[in-house]
Formats: sequence, structure tokens, C-alpha cells
Amino acid sequence: MVVETNHYGEQCLANNKPKSRIKKWIATDNTEMEKFLGLLLWMGLSKMPTLRSYWRKTPLCSNDISKILSRNRFELLLATWHFSDKDDPSLESDQLRKSGAEEAEGKG
Repeated sequence: MVVETNHYGEQCLANNKPKSRIKKWIATDNTEMEKFLGLLLWMGLSKMPTLRSYWRKTPLCSNDISKILSRNRFELLLATWHFSDKDDPSLESDQLRKSGAEEAEGKG
């Protein structure tokens, strides 16, 4: 997951638009990915109206999520999070991959 996320992040960096946030991409590692996944799990248990709400600081609701991972870094990891290389020809016959792509295109 870390390898493919880094690979996809580099692909995005090479194809970015001039004002794209992806220009701030730096490779991730196992420790950071564990933090990212932990935050995703916590967000599933602690519902908020928007993604940005988790980082909002108010007198009534304060958390230290920004000490774990900044909002910008979290969103960058979320945008580049990958498990496999879509250009890998050995995955062409992967039925799970195909069904996911078909569902995304509205065919499944």
C-alpha cells in the first residue's frame, strides 16, 4: 500500500496542474500510513459533517488530530491512496479489480 501510494503520488506529481496541491507531495512511509489508516477508522466511528470538521478547533469541541497528521497531508494521502498499479498488465485478469472498475463506470 505504501509503495503503490508513493508510486501514484509520483505519477500525479509528474502530471500536475500549475496550482495543484499535489506539488507538495513527498513520499509516505509505514508510520505515516498507520496514522492515516488510524484516522480513517476513527472518522468512521466519530461522524462529523465534513472532512474539514475533524480539524476544526472550537471552544466546545477540541481534539488533537492535527498533532497526528495535518489536514492538508491527510487530504493529499487520501487523494493518492492506492493498493495496486493500474498500469500493471499482470492485473488485467484480476476479477475483483475489474468488478470495481465496472461499478465505478456504472456497468456493475
